[in-house]
Amino acid sequence: MRAAVFAGPRSIQVADRPDPVAAAPTDAVVRVVLACVCGSDLWYYRGESPHALGPIGHEFVGVVEQVGERVRGIAEGNLVVAPFKYSDGTCANCRAGWTSSCVAGGRSGPTDSTEARGRPCASPSPTPLSSVSPALATRTK
Repeated sequence: MRAAVFAGPRSIQVADRPDPVAAAPTDAVVRVVLACVCGSDLWYYRGESPHALGPIGHEFVGVVEQVGERVRGIAEGNLVVAPFKYSDGTCANCRAGWTSSCVAGGRSGPTDSTEARGRPCASPSPTPLSSVSPALATRTK
């Protein structure tokens, strides 16, 4: 697969990366079809904050290519949106509509160990996914 890679300040390149696979039953693989630049990306792009060299990105729209047997709420072929924060959709905060305050959630981005940078994630009722992306997903209409 091809992916955006940070090669140093003011240098973003497209490079070959390993193809992701749904290794765990809670995994999903999402093919990115549209991506955007987040304001947080600009700090390291301009050289104003540290960032490891390698794959970048955490906000996109994609199509679910593969799901593990325990994934619920999305299916192959679904279009999903991946925002900056992910949530599990099951805690009291999520059920109240405060998914950005999920007790099991977090932020997507460079601290993740994912190669594909796939984070299917959307409100209001995300379903937990892990491994390829420690994120959550819902089907869009």
